[in-house]
Formats: sequence, structure tokens, C-alpha cells
Amino acid sequence: MALKFSVIITSAAKSEIRQIWLFEALTSVLSQSYPYWECIVVDDTGEQLLKPMVERAQGLTTNPILYVPNLCNLGLQKSFNIGLFYAAGDWIVRLDDDDQFYPCTLNELALFIQKCSNNVVFVHSDIAFMHGGVYSYPEWDGTLEGTERIGHVQAIKRQALLQIGGWRTDIDYAADTDCVIRLLEMGWEIRHIPKVLYLNRHHEDQYTVWYAKHKDPIKAKRRVFQDALKRNYEFWRYRQSTFQPMTCAKVADVLEAVKKYLKGNGIELGMQVIGLSSDIFASVKDEMVFEDERLDYVLIFVSDLSQLIKKKILLCSRKVKRGGHLILVISRKRDPEWRQGFLIWITNKFRAKDFDLIQLDTAKEGEWSEWVLKKRC
Repeated sequence: MALKFSVIITSAAKSEIRQIWLFEALTSVLSQSYPYWECIVVDDTGEQLLKPMVERAQGLTTNPILYVPNLCNLGLQKSFNIGLFYAAGDWIVRLDDDDQFYPCTLNELALFIQKCSNNVVFVHSDIAFMHGGVYSYPEWDGTLEGTERIGHVQAIKRQALLQIGGWRTDIDYAADTDCVIRLLEMGWEIRHIPKVLYLNRHHEDQYTVWYAKHKDPIKAKRRVFQDALKRNYEFWRYRQSTFQPMTCAKVADVLEAVKKYLKGNGIELGMQVIGLSSDIFASVKDEMVFEDERLDYVLIFVSDLSQLIKKKILLCSRKVKRGGHLILVISRKRDPEWRQGFLIWITNKFRAKDFDLIQLDTAKEGEWSEWVLKKRC
């Protein structure tokens, strides 16, 4: 059965030039070689200024073009959610009112999606710029930072988008990054099409350009990341059942608590303490950590984020066997901003599958340094 796409365009275009660009965007949809699509135009001018243009476009095609007028200007994300409400296609494709599709865009999307598993709900492509140049996006690398490197065109499975509640309306920037993160939280997958399928028009009135001049994009993106961490600290482990928050009454209970945590998830092991010091890493001899044998488990108690400790974490991670575990322990007693800073750093350094995080209710920082765990024979 052929896939049906719902192309959503929202626009508050009032000037003559912006309405010309909007009609060019509409024309690029009409020129698609793929026949199974509908287009939804959400008029966010609050004055129904775009109705004649949509009626003109409808006269040029037999595919349905739905005109939805807002009574007042609602903004980008609310307008897209209104378009989502009216959409009937299997997949949603956003098109900005100043950009364009290539004639093959929807056809290439359909061919790619049909080759993907049912768990793939978000696909994106490379992008070309009208003033010249092409940007190619990489496959998602499993890091928090990597969710920013999401290109256009973007196609999202409608049922998945509805399940997460559509686009967030309480943020005014990085909504596509937030959408990707929330889809990943549900256990779904994203894929990249290594083809140029979207034509971007860069100009002074472009929303990203305007936002960079008048607001703070970095702060807006930071909020999206922090919200993701607040929702689920263990998000980057894909909600795996091996994670359970730990509670310990005192530092002496740490080793036993970790044993119970791992054993409770089907992991039997013995423990060898290789470093005990008030200076967290000073007494750990390199030859004990970096011997030839690769280890099934490396566990590190993190007391601060000095460059020395960051370096040690990265070095220790190289000693973990393929399929093994790097386990990081932090204290809940630490300042929330410190914990968020640590989580952002660690998720940017490692893929989702490469570490486990344990948070202890109490832990006297600096007394425990590092343990290496080996499977019991």
C-alpha cells in the first residue's frame, strides 16, 4: 500500500515578496512526481490573507489542498499542531513558507521509508541553499549534542507524532530538536537520507536569523537539553531495565549496593577495589587499570569535573570490553546544576549504550575513587 504524505505549511506572510515565496513553496509541492500527498496551509496572518493564493493553487492540481485560517496569529508551533490535527496522511512533512521541495522529494522519501523498519518514525535529508552550497548531515551518533544535527527535509510518522503530543508550544526555538529527543525517548529510531531533498532560502527575515539577532539560541537549546534530562536522567540508556536508582545510607554501603544492583539484573560478579584515596585518582596505579586485559565492568565514583577526572574517565572507558559496562556513580547531594553539567558532558562524550548511571542518596565525596568489576568464574 502506497504511503500518503501530509505536507504542512504555516505562514504569516503579509508582504508581497513573502507571499511570492509562499506561492513558490506551494508550487514545489504541486510539482511532485509522487502522486499520494495532501497539502495543508495554515494561515497565521489572522486576516485570511492567504485564501486567494491557496484557491489559486488548488485550481492547478487534483490533490487536496486544505486551507485552515487562524483567527489570530498563534505562532509557528501552535500552527503546525493545528495542521497536524487536520492531517490524514501516514507521514507528516513540514515545509517552511520560504523554502522549496525538489520534484523528487516525496518520491525519495517514500522509497527510503519503505526500506526502513517499522520502528523508524523520523527521517531527514541533506539540504541545499538557494544562494549556493550544500550541507550534508551525519547519521545520529547517539549523543545529546547529535540531536542538533538534524536536517531538512523532515518526515515524521503521524501516529508517533500524535503519541508525543505534537510539537511543544512552550518553546520558541529548537522545536525540531526537542521533537527528535521525545521520539527517541519512546524507543523509536531516526534515519538520515544522504540526498539533497530540500532547498533553503537564507534571508534577513528568516526565523533562525531573526532569533539569533534578538534572542539567545544557545540558551534555548540548553533548555531543551535540560528538559530532556529532567524528564529522564537515564534517557540515553533507551529506558533499559538494567537501570535502577540506588539508595545508600553511608559510603561503606556503596560496594554492596552496586553488587545488589548488578546481581538484581542478572549479573553475577566479584569485585576488586583498586583505588582508595581522599584524592580521587592519585593512588590508582596506571598499570592496575591499563593492563592488557580488557574488563567487563569499570565503575567510577565521580566527585567533580576537573580536567584530570574527565581525562581519567575517557581513559578508563577504553578498557571496557565490547559489550561491557562503564558505570558512573554520582551523589544526589550534589548541586542540581553540577549534575546537569555532568550529564550533558557525559552524554556528549559517549554513545547511549556505552555507560550506566547510578545516583546515590548519600556519598562522602573523595573517599572512594575507582573500582574494577570482573565477572565471577
